[in-house]
This record gives sequence, C-alpha cells and structure tokens, in this order.
Amino acid sequence: MRLPAHLLRTTVAQSASDLAVSFNLVFGKRMLAPAHYVPEMMTPEGQSTGGGKQAMQRLRLVPLDAGFTNLVFGSAVAPERTVELRTFEALDEAHRAHFGDQAVQLERAGYATLVLEVQGFFEKEGFTITLVEPSEPSAPRASPGAPRSRNGLMAGFALGAAAVVLAATAFYLAHR
Repeated sequence: MRLPAHLLRTTVAQSASDLAVSFNLVFGKRMLAPAHYVPEMMTPEGQSTGGGKQAMQRLRLVPLDAGFTNLVFGSAVAPERTVELRTFEALDEAHRAHFGDQAVQLERAGYATLVLEVQGFFEKEGFTITLVEPSEPSAPRASPGAPRSRNGLMAGFALGAAAVVLAATAFYLAHR
C-alpha cells in the first residue's frame, strides 16, 4: 500500500504545499490580458524542503494562449514568512533582459490590481512583503532596429561603477 504524498512530506514542505493550494484556489480563475495569464504559486517539489533551504516557491503568470511565456512575478519563502513581488517595471525589465529587449505583453492596470490583491492575501497569512523595483530607473529606449553605441554602453558602465564606489564610500563614512 502506497501512502498519499501529503503523508510523506515534512511539516515545512506540507505547509508550503498547503499555501500554494490556497493561493491557487483564490487566484486560479483570475485572468490578465492579453494572453489570459492565470496566477499560480508553484508547489515545492519532493517530500522535503531540506529544512527550509529549498522552500522558495515561485509566483508566476501562466498564459492560456499559445505564443506567450510564463512570467515569474514573485516568490515566497513560507518558513521565513516573506514574499517578494515584482512591480510592473521590474517584471518588464526581467522580461527584456531574458528576451532581448522585448517588452512584456501584459496589461499594466490589471497587473497592478493583481499585485495589490496578492499583497492582501499574503498579509492575511502573516507574511512580510517586499516590492521589487527595477534595478535601474526607466529611461527612454532606442527603437529595436536602432544601432547601439558601444561608447554609450561603456559610459553607462563607468557611471554605474562610479555610483557603486560613491555609495560604498558614503556607507563607510556613515558607519565608522
């Protein structure tokens, strides 16, 4: 006789699995345009999370329409009671980084509403929520067919490096 999977899981793994089931019941019929994206919280694989070390669960938008890809919009770590949710801008930045500067195809207002609803869900569960912003401020982008300047890339790298040095110096001076 084989035992059901929920009887073989550790307490942490079962708790994470229960959270995913609850999330998916609440949000599983919600759809976002244009690809009929459905929010989903992934369930931990296997019977154990390694004492919580493998407890991160991805929050993603799964398209029902063909020709679109899954969008990871956040993650939760149940044992730590923490959640990170990407702002629209951070989601777009990640999508552009992965798909060669192609903008995410997602309705901004619908996504903002979803993020607020997901925040409410996790707040009721006692989680601490962090909104992930893009790593750099949004700037006007060149059209996809426009040639890119190598000098502009090097100048951006140099400015970024200078900003890191200034921030580290300021931190050092403030904490000595």
